[in-house]
Amino acid sequence: MLTSRWWLLLCALSVAWSTHSRAVIDGDTWFPLGPAPIVDFFGSSSGRASAIAVNPLRLDELWIGTAAGGVWHSIDGGQNWTPIADKQPALAIGSIAVDGCTTAGCTKIYAGTGENAIRRDTYYGRGLLVLDTQARDPAWVVRSGEPLDFGLGSIVDVILDPETSGKSKRVFVALSSGNTSSASQTTLTIPEPPAGYGLFRSDDDGASWVKLTVPGAEGARPTDLKMHPVDSSILYAGFLGVGLYKSIDSGATWCPLNQGIALPPGCPVPSGLAPTVPGGFDHVEIALHRAGPDTLYVTFGHCADPLIQSCQPSLFRTTDGGETWTRQRQGSTSGSNTCARVFSRYTHALAVHPTLPDVIHLGGVRLCRSTNAGISLSLAENNLQPDGTGADNIIHVDHREVLYHPLDSNRVYNTNDGGFTYSTNGGIDWTPGNADLQITGFYSLTSSPNTPRILGGSQDNSGQLWSGFRGWAHVSAGDGGYAVIDRDDPLIMYMGFNFGRVFRSVDGGLNFSTVVTPPGANSGNAAFNAPLVQDETSPHALYYGNNQVHRSVDDASSWEVISPILATGATDEITPGQNVVTALAARGDRVYVGYYGGEVFTTNSACTSSSCWPNVTPPLPAAPVTDMVIDPQDDEIAWVAYSGFEASPRVYRTTNAGKSWSAAAQGLPAGVPVNALAVEADGTLWAGLDSGPDAQRSNVYRSRDGGGTWQAKAGGLPNAPVHDLSVDDSRSRIYVGMHGRGAYALGAANVGTYEGRVDGALVDVPVYGTGLPANRSCTLRLLQQTGDVCASGNVDVLGAEIRTLPSGQLVSRNGAAWNGKLVAWACFDGRCVGDTPISQCQGDADGDGDNDPLSSVVVDCGGTPGVANIVGSPSLSNPPGSLIDIGFFEASRDPRGRPQPHASKRLAASPADIRFEVSAHLPSRSAKALCSVSLQSRAGSDARQVLMSSRNALNSSDACREADVVAAVTKPLDRELEDVIERRRCAVIRLSPAYALRRARSRRAPACRCADWAFLF
Repeated sequence: MLTSRWWLLLCALSVAWSTHSRAVIDGDTWFPLGPAPIVDFFGSSSGRASAIAVNPLRLDELWIGTAAGGVWHSIDGGQNWTPIADKQPALAIGSIAVDGCTTAGCTKIYAGTGENAIRRDTYYGRGLLVLDTQARDPAWVVRSGEPLDFGLGSIVDVILDPETSGKSKRVFVALSSGNTSSASQTTLTIPEPPAGYGLFRSDDDGASWVKLTVPGAEGARPTDLKMHPVDSSILYAGFLGVGLYKSIDSGATWCPLNQGIALPPGCPVPSGLAPTVPGGFDHVEIALHRAGPDTLYVTFGHCADPLIQSCQPSLFRTTDGGETWTRQRQGSTSGSNTCARVFSRYTHALAVHPTLPDVIHLGGVRLCRSTNAGISLSLAENNLQPDGTGADNIIHVDHREVLYHPLDSNRVYNTNDGGFTYSTNGGIDWTPGNADLQITGFYSLTSSPNTPRILGGSQDNSGQLWSGFRGWAHVSAGDGGYAVIDRDDPLIMYMGFNFGRVFRSVDGGLNFSTVVTPPGANSGNAAFNAPLVQDETSPHALYYGNNQVHRSVDDASSWEVISPILATGATDEITPGQNVVTALAARGDRVYVGYYGGEVFTTNSACTSSSCWPNVTPPLPAAPVTDMVIDPQDDEIAWVAYSGFEASPRVYRTTNAGKSWSAAAQGLPAGVPVNALAVEADGTLWAGLDSGPDAQRSNVYRSRDGGGTWQAKAGGLPNAPVHDLSVDDSRSRIYVGMHGRGAYALGAANVGTYEGRVDGALVDVPVYGTGLPANRSCTLRLLQQTGDVCASGNVDVLGAEIRTLPSGQLVSRNGAAWNGKLVAWACFDGRCVGDTPISQCQGDADGDGDNDPLSSVVVDCGGTPGVANIVGSPSLSNPPGSLIDIGFFEASRDPRGRPQPHASKRLAASPADIRFEVSAHLPSRSAKALCSVSLQSRAGSDARQVLMSSRNALNSSDACREADVVAAVTKPLDRELEDVIERRRCAVIRLSPAYALRRARSRRAPACRCADWAFLF
């Protein structure tokens, strides 16, 4: 073991090639890993955002609602974000409204849970959330619709009557439907809420509700609800596939405005609004002109396929409040028009300029703008933050909402599948604002047992690779499906894509260019994200499922079909429209396969005859199989998880390869889909669920008795749907991929602090720790919010040596009063470790002019870190860490110049020259390299020679000199390091944060200091 093991906050949660003996995964607090944001993808992106609200009297205060990541608040125009609803019963947000606003803030926040789209992968809600910011202890209150029941519906709009206030506040909501999903997109539409779909009104601030009667739209799902900006008694509502309605008496009565709907008594005959084209219409969207509120626009989507189709909307305009209409654009079920294509129930932004009635924004997949009332459209999506990924530099596609700020019509906001963007010139040019916005919708997440890397696939933000930064590197395009890092060679990675395709990288994720999908597997008979898994036992075969099972034993270079089509049937819930494989698990010869229809099959002697695959379906009502895992010690022991909302168990266990099953769900909340399972080497079981609706608000559970009983294990974890879990037994850690809230990690070390303040100023920071390595010397490091280290030392501020006891508890040892006490003082009476004044940790340490307050403490005891946020202080916005990547690959290449997969697992076994890349990175949100050089070394070169060559190459590189990079190798090396160089072919060298690489402020500024290099083990 190297004595120079170094630390890195979140990077260290994935310490490379741990050689310590396996410990139980434990801990009480999950730590965020990002992405925040995904760098170099549409400038920067994060995940799907849906709704926007602004303080109408304060330019830079706004809120956004996200697909399944809750409500976020910004007071600087979207430069920085704070989550404010992480522990609510549902984090899918379809609408936000604010009330009681002044220049100091808004007194009431209303958030409708459930996303504002009606299609697969749009999560359901649990009612209306209301936050009174002026309360003594502000907390969200859930309004569930009493005496009705909003159940699992989605509130797509919240409208507040400005003429009412207090306990008599009048609130309108539009209640529609949502879905649940899983890694393979086993989409399942929720049951209709007990209240039914439709419009609802409360006259007592949400305490009680009545359902409004809309003739001709009974049972239809509303898509939009708007209020007249001057006369609050006038409302407009759109219903899926039905049409547009108007009320002039606060929703008591409604009249249809488009032809084709039977007229109730007293309603005028509609004129000019005939949206129907061959195939009909679906989504209805409404926009009102603020200055001239009798001017309205309405669009009718024409996507006949509710899942995926290119189409163009019909666009109509009225200037007399809906009495007469003019068609501005003819709709179509085809998507030939690039600008307006795919305006659907999924992508449907529409907004009109507050003072210019002819200027509108129309958003589908692309964002368009018109200056002649929609007669002609032009793209208006120029990205002012270059992303370098394509010729047309645009903001993220798939648009949800466009909002002009009431104080400044040049300030426009937009939500899309990449997060949040803003414009300062009326919506022509845009800038992404996703820093710190951790809302990525992961489908899958996997960690490597060999390298400190995590690879994830996500909704519309493709694949991302974590290397220690909160800013993850974008590594592929499209929707990212299942992710696999090869267990033999970590430079080989696999990523699933739309419609069951699979791509491979042989260079550590730099390029995913090789299609390795089994022949015929992407011909429409696979789940949108087809399951792809790798057997943990040698020879680490790959398994792929469409409507049958495929296997590869040569890194996906070839495939064999190993099963017949085991289950059939039709379904309109998923892309292929038929029953397909949605879950796979394999260990040795034993393979389990689960289908969307709920069927389970297994084999230990795979063949293409059904006789090799007995049907072993558990006794559960038909529901999609979401995941399955096999016990590490006995392949006849397995668990299967199901989606669905019935109260029956969602997890089953077999101990005899499916001959019999027993429920394994005691302690799990009833009626909540279980989306993911994972198992540790000792059989400890983990389950990831949809958002937990009960008092525990837990979406992760653990069982230490094989699923007999479960305990909530979601401390510090946002209550977003969990789609994947990845166990890292070698480091005693587990990672969770949430669908809407990014990735988190849980490890064994448990560290906490307690603050001491005098007159509001922080003066004391005692640190407590358990679960740390036994009998080790420890170092304390204090981090500012930016991630900069402002103080460090292995002797606390009272002069006590910092160590751990045999029990793994943190202790300070000196002759004073605190000798042997289970505490270490990071700061005491205004002084901190290293004799550093605490004021030095509260100011502008990085010289950028910003105040960067003290945020966190890192305890490092022999290379196993523990992290704690300082109570009452801001959390880390940019965890630190400079690093140098060394990626090894053989010099041999294919005819196109691409590196070939490794023929040997030991470099020393081949006399061939070895080529490798060395890159230096800054400690920032960006994962971009400052500079990179290519090198070549003989296979027999020892570790010191390799590192010395890397140092010399970096120091002599013009690009590195321009970036003021200086590198030095100062730490001792040993045989273990040599073994890494020879066997692993991939290494990560962390740079000491105390000597972090920094760009010089000017050409005349001195070069940055040398960086200590140390391998992490």
